[in-house]
Amino acid sequence: MDRTDTLERIEKRSLLLVEGRSDDRFFTRLLLANGIREVQVHGLGSKDRLRDTLSILPRIPGYAGLLWLGIVQDADASASQALEAINTQIGRAGHQPRPLRFPECRHSW
Repeated sequence: MDRTDTLERIEKRSLLLVEGRSDDRFFTRLLLANGIREVQVHGLGSKDRLRDTLSILPRIPGYAGLLWLGIVQDADASASQALEAINTQIGRAGHQPRPLRFPECRHSW
């Protein structure tokens, strides 16, 4: 099964939504390599599918047991624009977004 298909069932108490197939593989392997098996990773296929997925999330079997939802998206232009886009999609899907912001980074590389 292509893991970027529509999310049909939430099987774990934590769900991580990522953009695509390669992101899905990366985060699945990263979590497993660190002994974390309680997170279900789901590739959306593209960031454009986030709103639709968030809209149907409450109707997906297993949603009632969901305790944690994470969203990973590329910051193609800037991190703050990516975060703003995610918050916008959460709101457009009918959910109340938390006012998320990045911590200030004072390091220079």
